[in-house]
Amino acid sequence: MKLSVLLIGILFSNLCWGQAKILMIGNTKQLCFSDSNSQFISSEKLPPSLVSFDAIMVFSSAHSRLSSNDIDQIIQFFTNGGGLYIGSENWPLQAEGSLLTERIYSKSAWTAAEKSKKEISNTGIFSEVSEFPPGLTPVVFPLDFQLHVEIWYNDEPLILTGKLGTGKILIDGGYSRFYCQSMGKFENEVLKIMLDYLQEP
Repeated sequence: MKLSVLLIGILFSNLCWGQAKILMIGNTKQLCFSDSNSQFISSEKLPPSLVSFDAIMVFSSAHSRLSSNDIDQIIQFFTNGGGLYIGSENWPLQAEGSLLTERIYSKSAWTAAEKSKKEISNTGIFSEVSEFPPGLTPVVFPLDFQLHVEIWYNDEPLILTGKLGTGKILIDGGYSRFYCQSMGKFENEVLKIMLDYLQEP
């Protein structure tokens, strides 16, 4: 009996050991994530050390709890090889995202231009997603020579990727696509592509 419990414990720890550790901070209560290759850890505050994480996913809320020191830690994590996802939505869900992108690029997201037809153009890493979900109330981000536009929303950048130091960043203007009521086949496909991108060397 003790041997079987020990073996199950070792098997479980090996499975967890092989998983990527993803820290999620900000507005995470409505999110529904599942990925067999990733272990998602939601936290209201930034942990004292980030060395055990493979990527950080920031979902902007109305009021940021990140201190200036927290922002420094996240940027250091990202430039030293970690993956950083910054998600925003329509105002007021832009607090953490604005703090980070203002510090890194001196730019922040704004409300997407309203048009009767919402045109989505898939390029780059999302080219295989046949029906890309933009999110419920998307925002867009300014063009920047350091960033590559992956998804265009009515001719404005919705998702951008880039590198700084040895790390990767993904800026997303429509994270509400990952709310529990929105999650479906295409949303899960987008999540997997994002996670793969953030964790690739």
